[in-house]
Amino acid sequence: MPSWVNDGRELPTAVTAAEENPSGGQSSDLDPRLRQALLIGGAVETGLKVATLIDLARRPPSAVRGSKSLWALALALVNSGGILPVIYLLRGRAG
Repeated sequence: MPSWVNDGRELPTAVTAAEENPSGGQSSDLDPRLRQALLIGGAVETGLKVATLIDLARRPPSAVRGSKSLWALALALVNSGGILPVIYLLRGRAG
């Protein structure tokens, strides 16, 4: 390295995530109650999404407010904490 780039001082180095958190950030580091709440919440959201997507697939387009494909895309891709499936069930169905 040319001397004009480094005047003898030690240059800072990037800290990787593994160096910053040597445990690797495993889920086992979480409080057991928090881990259980996250698992239950994830299971509830997954169940709502599956039930909503099944309902959407079985409904004719005339019985859905808006585009079926947009609803399906949003339901499949958006992590909403269960809110989006509830919105579809309450407001997205026309009949």
